[in-house]
Amino acid sequence: MGFPMIRKGFPSAVWPIGMVLFVFLIVFFWPILTPNRNERSHVGADLQFKDYPFRLFAVRELLNGHIPLWDEHLFGGWPGIANSELAFFYPPNLLLLPFWSEHGFSYSIFERWILLHLFFAGLGTAMLGRRHGLTNTAALLAGIILTFSGFLVAHKIHSNIIQTAVWLPWILLCLEEFLVEGRRMAGWLCGGCLICTYFGGHPQMAIYLTFVVLARLVWAVCVAETKERAKAFHRGLTVLVLVGVAGLATMVQWLPLRGLVTEGERARPTYESSSELSLPIEELVVDTVLPETVRLPGLDVGAEVFYWGITTTLIALFCIPVFRWKGPAGFYLLIAVVAGILALGDVTAAHRWAYEFIPGIAWLRASSRWVFVVTLAVALAAGRGLDALTRDRVFSRNHVARIYLGTFGVLFLCMFFAFLLLIVLRLFIVQGQISDSLPLLIRQIGWILLCLLLVVAVAVLYAQGKITHTVFSAFVVLLVFWDLATVHGTREIEPRTGEYVWDECVQTILDNPARGRVKIRFGPEGEDRRQYHGQVFGFRELDGESPLRPSYYNVQRNNGLHSLEDPTRINHRFLDLLNTEYILSDIPGPGGPWKPIQEHLWRNPDVSAPVRWYGSWWAVEPTSIPALLASQSVPYDRVALVGLDRFKPSSVASARIPGVSAVLPSPIVCLSISKNSVRHQSVILVAGENYSLNRTGYNIAVLDPQTGKVTKRDCFNTMADFDPSTGFAPPEKQENTRMARFLDSVPNGHIVLASIREEGTNILQENAVRALWSCGSGVDLRKRLWLAHSMIGVKGMPPGTAMEVVSATEALIMSEVDGAWFLSPPSLPSPEIFLDTRHFNARQLYEAHSRFPISMPPASSCRIGDGTAMLRVPLVLFSSPKDDSVPRDVESDRAALIVSGKDYAPNRRGYNLAWLDPINNNVVATDSFDIGMDWDVATGQVVSGTPENSRMIRFLENLPNGAIVIGAVRDEGCNILQSETIQALRAVGCELDLRKRFRWAHAFVGVKGATAGSAVEIASSTHVIIRTSVEGFPMPELNTPPPDLAAAELDAARSAQLTALQIPVLMSRGAKEQLARKPFVPFPQPAPTATQPETSAYPIALESDLRKESSESQWLVTQSSPEEIEIAGFAPKDGLLCISEPFFPDWKAWLDEEEVDIFPIFRFFRGIAVPAGGHTLRMVYDPPSFAQGFSLSCLGLVIWLGWGVWLLLNRSVRKTVQ
Repeated sequence: MGFPMIRKGFPSAVWPIGMVLFVFLIVFFWPILTPNRNERSHVGADLQFKDYPFRLFAVRELLNGHIPLWDEHLFGGWPGIANSELAFFYPPNLLLLPFWSEHGFSYSIFERWILLHLFFAGLGTAMLGRRHGLTNTAALLAGIILTFSGFLVAHKIHSNIIQTAVWLPWILLCLEEFLVEGRRMAGWLCGGCLICTYFGGHPQMAIYLTFVVLARLVWAVCVAETKERAKAFHRGLTVLVLVGVAGLATMVQWLPLRGLVTEGERARPTYESSSELSLPIEELVVDTVLPETVRLPGLDVGAEVFYWGITTTLIALFCIPVFRWKGPAGFYLLIAVVAGILALGDVTAAHRWAYEFIPGIAWLRASSRWVFVVTLAVALAAGRGLDALTRDRVFSRNHVARIYLGTFGVLFLCMFFAFLLLIVLRLFIVQGQISDSLPLLIRQIGWILLCLLLVVAVAVLYAQGKITHTVFSAFVVLLVFWDLATVHGTREIEPRTGEYVWDECVQTILDNPARGRVKIRFGPEGEDRRQYHGQVFGFRELDGESPLRPSYYNVQRNNGLHSLEDPTRINHRFLDLLNTEYILSDIPGPGGPWKPIQEHLWRNPDVSAPVRWYGSWWAVEPTSIPALLASQSVPYDRVALVGLDRFKPSSVASARIPGVSAVLPSPIVCLSISKNSVRHQSVILVAGENYSLNRTGYNIAVLDPQTGKVTKRDCFNTMADFDPSTGFAPPEKQENTRMARFLDSVPNGHIVLASIREEGTNILQENAVRALWSCGSGVDLRKRLWLAHSMIGVKGMPPGTAMEVVSATEALIMSEVDGAWFLSPPSLPSPEIFLDTRHFNARQLYEAHSRFPISMPPASSCRIGDGTAMLRVPLVLFSSPKDDSVPRDVESDRAALIVSGKDYAPNRRGYNLAWLDPINNNVVATDSFDIGMDWDVATGQVVSGTPENSRMIRFLENLPNGAIVIGAVRDEGCNILQSETIQALRAVGCELDLRKRFRWAHAFVGVKGATAGSAVEIASSTHVIIRTSVEGFPMPELNTPPPDLAAAELDAARSAQLTALQIPVLMSRGAKEQLARKPFVPFPQPAPTATQPETSAYPIALESDLRKESSESQWLVTQSSPEEIEIAGFAPKDGLLCISEPFFPDWKAWLDEEEVDIFPIFRFFRGIAVPAGGHTLRMVYDPPSFAQGFSLSCLGLVIWLGWGVWLLLNRSVRKTVQ
C-alpha cells in the first residue's frame, strides 16, 4: 500500500508534532507576532478592510444577545445575517470573547486568531498523515507544507477561505476512522467538522470540500473487497446522512444567503463570470517549481498562489516506487488530478460540464481555488516520499537509485545550461522586457539548482550510511521550511499599523445622537480603508466591500451617484437624498453644503430628514431613474420617481408647447448632461418611457402631437465627423449630414425633442444648425465644447420659438402636472473654493465660474446703461492684478470676459475689452490694450503719443451707440491712463477715475452713449468679480476667503448682492442703482382668470410655489432600530412617503395598524402610499428565510447532538456490560 494504515502511536504524536509546528509558525510569522509594537507588521488588504470589521461586528452583536438580521452600517443598509462572510454562527468565534475590551478585540488578536487556524490546518494534515501510516517526521513535513503553502499563506487575508478550508484534513481524518475502522464517534465528529465548515463563511470552499467528501465515499465503495463492499456502502450512506444533517444544521445561514445572492450582482450567473480567475495552464506548470513572483513578458500567471516548494516536489517524487492504486494513495492522486483539471477552469471542457450539470458550480467563480485540494495531496505525497527514503530505503534498490539519479542528473544539466544561458543574456542584453525579468529568473533557477544538489547529495550520503535517517529527515524538513519561508514569509504583510484609531473624527460623529450616514473615501481610487470603517466604529456608512454587495449599491456605484472621485463633480443632491450628514475623506474639499469640522471630516448641517413626503411623482422606466438621479437639475427634492412597473403615469396634462394645442402625455422630460457635470447622460421621457438612446452626441426623438406617440428616434455623434489625424469626414458620411436629413424628414407640426449626452456641439456644421433652426431652435453652438443642450420645438416654427436650455453642465426641460414647464440649468449648491491664504490663486476663482450656464430663462434678463440696453445672456467679468509676492507657479493675475459660458478675453496685460450687439447680445469684437507700455522706464516719462491709450480711445469711439461694452483689467492697466482715455470710458457709462492707481483691478459693464455713472463698475486694489445672477448659481462660497475680494451680482429678479471685504472699493452709480432696480419682464403676461387661460408660450414654475406644498407635511421618526422603524406624521393630501433606507424584499409595513405594500421609490428607497391626514407607520424586517432556516437548523442540531448523546450512552452501556 502507498500509505500503510496504522494507528500505533497516533494519539501520542499530537503533542510533539504540534509543539514543533507551533515553533515553526512563530518563526514564520514573527513580524506579526513580535511583542514590540513599533516593529510589528500586519496583514493588510481584505483582512483589515473587510474581514476584521465583519468579525468585530459579529462578536459585538453576539455579546449584546442580538441577531443582526439587518446591518445598517454598510451599503446604506443591507441584510446582516444573510452575509455569509459575517460568519455569525461560526463556533470558533467564541474564542474571541475573552479578548473583548471597551472597543472590541484588537486587530492583532484577530491576526493571531487567523494564524491559529493555519496551525490547526497543519496539525490536521500531520494527524491525517499519521493515520495513513507516516512517521512523525514525515507527518510533520506534510503539516509544514500545507500550513506554509502559497494557498493558505496568501489567503490569510481572506479569513472566510481559511475558516472553511482548514477543516478538510480533519474531515478526511474522521472519515478514515469511520470508513476504515468503523468508529462511529469519528463519524459524529466528521459531522461536527462539516457544520463548522458550512458556518465558516465561504460557500465556494464549503462546496469544494463537500465534493471531496463525496469522492472519498465513492472511492471507499469502489476499492472495498467484495465481501466488505456492503459494509462500505452502509457506512457511505451514513456519511451522506451526516452531510445532509450538517447542511440542515446550517440552514440558518444558507437560506438567508440565497435571498441575498438572488438580489445581488450574482443573481444571474453566466459562464463567463463563473470562469473568472481560472488557473492558466502555464501557471500550473511554472508555479509548481518556481515561486509565483516570477513574471515573464507574455506569461499569464497570477490567478492563484500555490507554490509549495521545489524541495517538496523533489521529495514527493520518491513516493512513486511505493505507490499503490488501492488505498489512500490512489484516492489522493485521483482528487489531485480532478481538482487540477477543474482549477484550469475554461481551459478545459471539464469545467463547462461541471457548470452545466453540477448544482452550485454556476454561482462560483475563481475555479483556481481547487488547487488547495491539490496542495493537500502533494503535502501527503511529500511525507510519503520522505518515508520512502528513510523507512523503506528506496535508494538502497540499485535500479531505483539509478533511475532517480539519472533523472535528476538530466534535470540538473538542463537547469545548469539554462542558468549559463541566462547569465550570458544578462551580460549582453541590457534593454527590453526580457532583461527586466532576468535577475529574478536567474535567482529562481539558481535556487532550483541548489535544491537539486542538496537533496540528491544528502540522499546519496544517507543511502551510503554516512548520515542517519534522523539527520536526513531533519535536513529535508528544514530545507522545505526555508524554501517556503523565503518565498511566502512576507506575503501580504505590511510594515504599518493595522489598528483602527478612535480619533476626534470618529468621536465627533458618535457624539451626534441623530447622525445621518457617512461617506468614506481615502486613497487615489477610494480603495484605502485602513483608518475608518462603519462596522468598527458603529456609524452608518454608504459604502462597503463584499462580493455579496446588493444590486442597489452596484447601480449607485456604477452610475457614480455618490462618488467622490472628482471633488468638482460630486452629486450633492443625491447624497442629501441618502441622508448623508458626514464625509470622511482626504479629498481637498467636497464643496457644496459641506462645512469642515475636523481634518478630513466635513458635515452638512442642513441634511434632509430621513423621511420625505411627496405630493407629486413621475412614473418612469426604472432603468431611467439612475440617469435622472445623476442630474443636479431634476427637482427630485419635491417630485418622486417611481417605476412604471408599480405605478401608472401621471394624469395626462396639456403641455402648452408653442404652436401645438394637442393634449400630450406627461411627464415630458428632456435632460442633457455634458461631460462637465457629475455623469453625462441624455434622457427624453414621454409618458415615463425613455426614448433617448443615451449615446454620445445629439439624441433626438420625434413626437406625433395627434397620437402622443414617438414616431422615430436616433442619435448623432457629431464628434465622429472630425479625426485629428485625417481631418473632417466627407460631407456625405458626416453625422451632421445624417442629422440634418433626419430633421428635414420630420413632418411640419411634429414635436422634436433633443438632448446632448457628453458632447455634441463643438463639431456642429451649418447644415445641422439650420436643421435645428427649422425646429424652432434659436442658438448657434458651433465650436463650443462640452455643452449641455435640451430643446423641445416644433418642426416648421420660426427660430427662437422652441423651449431650450443651454449650459456648460446640465440643461433640463420638464412638464409639470398642471401643464406648466420647468426650465432649469443645474441647481448646484454653492461650491466651496479652497484657497491658500498665503497666496491668492486667480485660476481657482476663474474655474469656479467656468461652470456658469450659457443661457438664462427670459425672466432673468435685465436692463443696463440707463435702461437703454437689455442683457439677456449670463455674464462673468473677472479682474485681478499681479502679485509679485506669490510663487511663479501660482496664477495671481487674470482677466475674464465670460459671455454665455465662453471666455472672450484675450487675457493679456492691461484692459481687455469686448462689445456686444444690443439686439442678440452676440460678441462682435474684442481687443486688449497694454496701457503700461505707454511708460518709458528708461526715461521715467510717458511715451510720446501714448499709443496704447490712443488705440483704446479709438476702439471705444468707433463703437455704435447702444453697444454693450464689457471690460476687465489684468495685471496693470490703470496707472498710466490718460485724461482722454477716462473721457472715452465715461462715454460708455463709466465714471471712476483710476489714474495713478498702480495695479488696481477694474471691471465694468456699460453701454455706448449712456450717461457717465450708469455702467455697473467696480474697482479694487486687489480682485473684482461682476456677474449676472442665474437661479441655481449663487456666488461661490470661499472656504478660506482672501481678505481682498469685491464681488457684485446683477439680478433682474431680486436685489443685486455686493460684498466688499475691508478693502478700498470704488463703485459706480450704476452699480449702486442696481440694488434698487425692479425686475424687468421682457414678455408681460396678463393675469390668468377663470375663463381666460394664460397666454404665455410656456409658463415658468416658481420654486417657492413648488416647495410650499412639501413644507406643510411633517414626519418624524419616533423609534428606530436596525430591524424596526416607527414614523408618525401628517400628509396634506394623498401622496407618497419616501424613507431613505434601501428597498429590499422581506421588509413589511403597517400604516395605522393595517399592513400595506412597500414599493421602491427612486428605485433604491422604500416608498409607502399614504392618504391625507395623520398617520403612524411601522416597518419591520422579518425575512421568512431566517425563520425557516432557524427551524431547520434547530432540527439538524437536535439530530446531530442526539446521535452524539446516543453514541456516548451506547459506549457507556458497552463498558458497563464488559
